This record gives sequence, C-alpha cells and structure tokens, in this order.
Amino acid sequence: VALLYGEAYMEVSSSLSVGGVPFKVLAEKQEISVLGTEFNVQAFKNEAEIKTTLVGGKIEIFTENDKRVLKPNDQAIVQKDNKNIAVRKVDALNEVSWVKGVLTFEEETLLEITQKLSRLYNVEFFFESSDKTEITFSAVLKRTESIEDILELIEISGENEIDFEFKENVIIVK
Repeated sequence: VALLYGEAYMEVSSSLSVGGVPFKVLAEKQEISVLGTEFNVQAFKNEAEIKTTLVGGKIEIFTENDKRVLKPNDQAIVQKDNKNIAVRKVDALNEVSWVKGVLTFEEETLLEITQKLSRLYNVEFFFESSDKTEITFSAVLKRTESIEDILELIEISGENEIDFEFKENVIIVK
C-alpha cells in the first residue's frame, strides 16, 4: 500500500496467515514492514515529518539511512529532509482516537491543535501573534462537534485570553 499523503489507520493480520507474504506500506521517505499489527501513519504534505504509531503487534520502519522495530505505544518520527528515525513513547490509543470519532488533545499547543482542526474542517488558521501558538490545552471531544463549538471551548477554558474571528474559510487567532 502506498500512502501518498494524509493519515491512515490499519489492522493487518500476521503474514503467516497468508502464506508468509509480507504486507508493506510506503509513505514518502519510509517503508513499513508489517508483521501482524494495528498502527497509524500520518504523512501530510505540508508537514516536515512522518509519524507512525504502533497500537499493537510489531512493525519495522525503514528509510535510506535507518531501520527501527516498534513496540506498542512507540511512535516513529521520520524527518523528511534527512530520513532519520526517532522513536518516542506515546499513548497510542490517544493517537488513534480519531478512528472512533473522538478528538483527543493532551497538553498540545494551540498550533498543533489548529493544524489538526485545519485538516478536519477544511479551514486555515492565521495567528496575529506567535506567542499564542505555544499555549497548551487538553480536551476530549466528539468529531461531530462544530468548529465553532470547539473554538468556543478553547476560548472559555484557558487562563490566556484567546479570541477567534471567522472570515469564510480563514480563522484569525487573536
């Protein structure tokens, strides 16, 4: 399978159940060899890294420069410019909550949150001040919530004063 860009969640049976034929996923600068597992791949065009999160089982990640084996709750991060692989521990269930129609933000910056909301709601965010980008939030929300309701929760939940102004498909963060 080739993931040109975007995000995909996959559950794959062990290769032994199909006569030992390996299942591979190609995502830009990396190749994933699947050994029977559940995992998520984020490979968005406008982002500098590819993130692969292992929920269960085992996978191998390959680039031109590196090779890593992931265990559950590992997230591999491949930098598109140098093809190196870094691995960090994450809560894999939070990373794949979108599959079940849930948005989970755990101490994420407003910049990270707006990047996700931008993809989900087909809007662009513009920050009037860069100091707002590093404000962190935690929340668990239904994906069926409107963008207006989500942003209203952000406005009223933080200690920092944040306002959102809507102009067609652009949201200005004030």
